[in-house]
Amino acid sequence: MRVAFIHGFAGCIDDARARGILGRDVEFYSECLRRGIEPIVISLDATPSRELIEAGCEHVVLGASRGASSLAGQRRRLRRVISEAQADKVVADVTAAPLVAWNLRSGSYVCRYEWNWSAVARIEDRGLERVIKRAFETAIMRGASCVLCSTRSLASEAEERGARRTAIAPVFVAAPFFEVTRPQRSSGDLQVLCVGRHVAVKRFDIAVCAVGMSSNASAITLNLVGDGPERERLTDMAQAAGIRFVDHGVVRNDELPELFSAADLLLHPSLNEGMPRVVLEAMAAGLPVLLGKSTGAMDVTGPDGERGVLVGDSAAEWAHAIDAALPGGVPSDDVLGRATRARSWAESTVSVAACVGGYAKALGVSGA
Repeated sequence: MRVAFIHGFAGCIDDARARGILGRDVEFYSECLRRGIEPIVISLDATPSRELIEAGCEHVVLGASRGASSLAGQRRRLRRVISEAQADKVVADVTAAPLVAWNLRSGSYVCRYEWNWSAVARIEDRGLERVIKRAFETAIMRGASCVLCSTRSLASEAEERGARRTAIAPVFVAAPFFEVTRPQRSSGDLQVLCVGRHVAVKRFDIAVCAVGMSSNASAITLNLVGDGPERERLTDMAQAAGIRFVDHGVVRNDELPELFSAADLLLHPSLNEGMPRVVLEAMAAGLPVLLGKSTGAMDVTGPDGERGVLVGDSAAEWAHAIDAALPGGVPSDDVLGRATRARSWAESTVSVAACVGGYAKALGVSGA
């Protein structure tokens, strides 16, 4: 079966980040090939990926959309590419769905949905917010034969908004994260991680304040990984709080496992998540996690937090959670036990094989 996978990058992320995502997805597409799914990867805005091509995938770049006339041209190019590729099925990101809905008959494509609607309402980029809302109207309410969701909560949300059928395919975690070994840590040198885009909705400012308020503050080094408009402010806050911190900037995905191996705790205060990939990666690596009570977070930890610690909104609550997780300068038996359960769950639930299995089932691939 030949399947066109359409990535909705245009106007949403920069080219370097798009290339990184496509490079990370090589493992996913290689598993697709093993399952009898021939992927034609169509990017709206990214340079051709050498890694994808070397893995045996076709990769087509339509080019960025700038204005209504350019968007119309992009739709025409997409229609031509899908026709020339002789794709049997089409899978589109929700941000690409408005393009797809104008090119394909209703019910002929699968919409990939990893966002939650409450998060869309708080997206700072108003243009991106409009694109995604429009995608819901065209793709989920009227167009897609199936909405492929990363969690059961997102599937319920899509059904409430009119999806005709839903299926579950979890966000996948690459194999190197499952291979991380975690050495025995000595007390007094605590490494705490925050990984992700430095934007307001991630609430990394809460993490910085909480570390400063922690009774373990003098023993903690806060490692900030990522970039974004909040980066300078977070650095200023950490300096003002007098805490030890390292600003790693943007780190390649293949470098993250080493950081996870050296860390004691991941802090993820965001309240707006679908299925947070960085949390899944930490779980696969056996790293204890503290995370905000978003819908996606509760899907991955379990409602009672059996695979991670769910924390409230305030910096004081986060400081208390950090102290409980790291008593006496070492991770507690409680958080280590949750991390062990999380790693076992991740192996069975968010591996590349499990993710592709969900896609294969939704696409009707024989033997899925």
